[in-house]
Amino acid sequence: MSDRQFSPIPGTVLSAEQQQKLRLELASSGKFSEFIDMAQPLEHALFSSASSLYEFFHANGYMILRTDWEQTHVPNVPRSYLGWVYAFYTIEDFPLYIGETGRTFAARFDEHEKDGQPWWPDWHAVKVLPCPTQSIRKIFESLIGLAGGYAANKMQPVGVDNLLDEVVYSLLLLGNKEKCPPIFPTISPPLI
Repeated sequence: MSDRQFSPIPGTVLSAEQQQKLRLELASSGKFSEFIDMAQPLEHALFSSASSLYEFFHANGYMILRTDWEQTHVPNVPRSYLGWVYAFYTIEDFPLYIGETGRTFAARFDEHEKDGQPWWPDWHAVKVLPCPTQSIRKIFESLIGLAGGYAANKMQPVGVDNLLDEVVYSLLLLGNKEKCPPIFPTISPPLI
């Protein structure tokens, strides 16, 4: 498979408003709908991976209750170990916020406390998972965030059926010299 080349686009720059208008036109034309079915196996594979990682996080992460943190009844590990993925929850176990840091969890916690985010007063517990490698932390944060639906994370996709919508819209809008539609991999079922 050869690399795609950009096709010439009228005008040099598309503003955010122009891009949104073109997306709406594309959506109303019906051209996008044929790609929804093609994208679904990849979206479902990604969401399945996200769900598995979410389960791994919850099975292996350390739970810290707010009262224990405030009363310093927590071992020194989150105050000294570098590299964490963490998620805050309400008393009803509602997912509030997921994040990652390459510093100690305590240093990042202090920043959250000072930020005064609207969700901060509602947290009851935080789950932390040691993860020293930045690229892995970013993967964990994104995929666990997708599976968990953390309310305060604004950049999460709405659900499994729209993971690739904006990418496919963009590919269709920008086109390519070869005039090829987006290509999706064949997803094989997992071997058991």
